Amino acid sequence: MCDDISTTTCITNNPATSNSITMIVNPLQPVSVSIAPSLNPVCEGNPVTFTAYPVNGGSPPFFQWKVNGLNVGTDNSAYSYLPVNGDIVTCVLTSNAICASGSPVTSNALTMTVNPNLVVSISILHQQILSVQGLH
Repeated sequence: MCDDISTTTCITNNPATSNSITMIVNPLQPVSVSIAPSLNPVCEGNPVTFTAYPVNGGSPPFFQWKVNGLNVGTDNSAYSYLPVNGDIVTCVLTSNAICASGSPVTSNALTMTVNPNLVVSISILHQQILSVQGLH
């Protein structure tokens, strides 16, 4: 409430009182995001799906996936691709939650281990079998 006291002469309703206003103060909502791969390590040529797990992201949050610092998949909580050994994957989350604090925020960085496919071979060596006559 606010009281206004006038110093002007011949004023009625002095002091004048305003209406009351009720305010709600929402607490800050710290924003964070972590990511996890479906596989790591992985064999060469196999796709990996990364999933983002937001905290206080809002509804809906915005996701920007990055591989080696370059923007790739956008605005989805999951991202799939064929990784190369040593790739570093992160996700930047931009929250639209009320009173979001720390947005945008970058996830943990995941370094991919991609193992080369091994060539499998079988060698059959010819061996001579001797037969002995007279044995039954």
